[in-house]
Amino acid sequence: FFSCMAVKTEKEPEVEAQIDAFLIDVKRGNFRPDSSPSLQVARKAAEILRQIVTHTGRTNINGLLSTVRQKGMRLSEASPYNMVIENVTRRVMYIIREEYENIIREPETQEQRLATTPSASPADRSPSMQPADLTLPPVAADSGDTDNKLSPPISITKGDHDTGSSLSSTPEDISPLKKTRSAVNPHLSGLTQPELDPVILTAKTQDRLWVKGKWKAGVIAHITEYIQELKEIRDIISDQAKEHLYAGEVVLTLGYSHIVEAFIKRAIKEKFEVIVAEGSPTNRGHMLAKNLSAAGIKTTLIPDSAIFAIMSRVNKVLLGAYAVLADGGIIAEAGTHMAAMAAKAHRTPLVVLTGLYKLSPVFPINIGRFAAWTSPAPVMPFNTVHRTNLAAQQSPDAGINHLYVRNPQCDYVPPDLIHTYVTNNGAVNPSYTYRLLAELYNPEDYEL
Repeated sequence: FFSCMAVKTEKEPEVEAQIDAFLIDVKRGNFRPDSSPSLQVARKAAEILRQIVTHTGRTNINGLLSTVRQKGMRLSEASPYNMVIENVTRRVMYIIREEYENIIREPETQEQRLATTPSASPADRSPSMQPADLTLPPVAADSGDTDNKLSPPISITKGDHDTGSSLSSTPEDISPLKKTRSAVNPHLSGLTQPELDPVILTAKTQDRLWVKGKWKAGVIAHITEYIQELKEIRDIISDQAKEHLYAGEVVLTLGYSHIVEAFIKRAIKEKFEVIVAEGSPTNRGHMLAKNLSAAGIKTTLIPDSAIFAIMSRVNKVLLGAYAVLADGGIIAEAGTHMAAMAAKAHRTPLVVLTGLYKLSPVFPINIGRFAAWTSPAPVMPFNTVHRTNLAAQQSPDAGINHLYVRNPQCDYVPPDLIHTYVTNNGAVNPSYTYRLLAELYNPEDYEL
C-alpha cells in the first residue's frame, strides 16, 4: 500500500516552477529565432519530464507512469493544438516501460521473482517441459519435520523424460524451485520460458530496484539519449539533402521552415533553383527567400496564387510539417494542401521534412480538432474596418456588419498527396507510419 503512495520530495517545488515557466514561455511564444519552435518545445518538455522522473516519490511502474502522464497533460495545456508535447510524453512513458521490461529480465531479478512466485511441481510438468540434466541444490524439509533436516539433492535425468516418471523424492504439492535455499544462475538455465518471464514484479521488489538505482538510472539515461537525439535532429535530416536535391532541379517550398532552410543550404554545392511561395497573409516566405539568396542560392519569390501556374517548371516540392498523423497525413502551414494538390496534378513529388518527435498516433477523424485560428488582422487590418464603420454612420449601406474574416493557421494534407518523408531515421513512405508508431510508442499510451 505504501509503495503506491506518492512521496513528496524537496525538488518537487522546483519542478513545479519549471512547469509554470514553461507554460508561460510557450503561451507567449518566447522562442529562440535560430531554432524551430516545436523542437524547442519538445526538448524543454523532455527535460522537465526527466526532472520529474529523477525527483519523483513514485518508485513503481504504475505510479511513475501515472505521474508522467499527469504532468505531460499539464504541459500540453500550453499549446492544445500542438501535439509535440503529447508525443514527448508518450515517448518517455515508452522508455519507462522498456527499461522496466529490461530490468525484470536480468538474472538477478529473475532470481528474486522465482524466490517469491510459486510454480508447478516437476510432477505436474509434461515430459516436453522437463529440463534435461538439471540438479538442484538441497531443499529444506517440510514444515512438519521436527528435525528440520535437509533432503538429498534431486536429480532429473533424460531417463526420467523417456519414462515420463515423476520425482518421488519431492511431494507433488511443493515446488522444488520454491524450496531452494539459494537460486543461482546455473540452476536457472534449464527452466522453461514461462517460469523465467514474469509479467510484473511485486511493488516491494520494484521499490527496492528503484532505490538501488538500477531501474531509475536506466530510465534517466535513456531519456537523456532521447534529448540528445532531439538536439541533433536538424543536422541528421539536413545531412540527407544530397540524396534528394540534384543539380539543375527547380524546388518549390511554401512559407518558412527552419528544417527546410537548413536542408536546402546543406546541398548548396549543387546548382539548383528554389521557388518560395510567400505564405500569405503572414508572408513568412519573404524571410526564407532572403536567407537563401544571401547564401548564394538562386531564389524566386512568388505569391501563393501563382503556385499552380508555376508548378509545371518544378521538379520537387519541399515542405515542413507541424505534425504527422497516424494515417500518414500531415498538419502543416495554411496553403500547403493547395500546393500539394497542384503537385499531384503535375505529377511532381512532394517531400516532407520532419523529425519523428512530430509523429502522433492520432487519426484525422475530426479535422476540426486541428483547426487553429489566428488573428484576422493580417488579412484585413483593424483600421480598415474602423474607417468603413465610420462611413456606415452616414450611410448604412456602407457598413460591413455582415463581413467575417477568417485566418486559419494550418492545413491537413492526406497521405495520398505525399511521396516521401525525410526523417531522422531516413526516408520513409507515408504507409510506413504504422511501423514507426509501434517502434516509438506503446499502444496503451495512445490515449493519454
